[in-house]
Amino acid sequence: MEEVKVDKWEMYMKIKQLKEQGFKIRRIARKLGISRTTVYKPKLRKCKIALDKIL
Repeated sequence: MEEVKVDKWEMYMKIKQLKEQGFKIRRIARKLGISRTTVYKPKLRKCKIALDKIL
């Protein structure tokens, strides 16, 4: 179970980095082999909010 959480966190970090580099949602999805809806997932937004609170 722990391994899955790490994978989700790593995916979030990759998405975040690509967004900061100016990649569009469609290109991020293609580059990572995921759907565009995955890039938009609310869970990712919750992780961002939690990360912002920590930092």
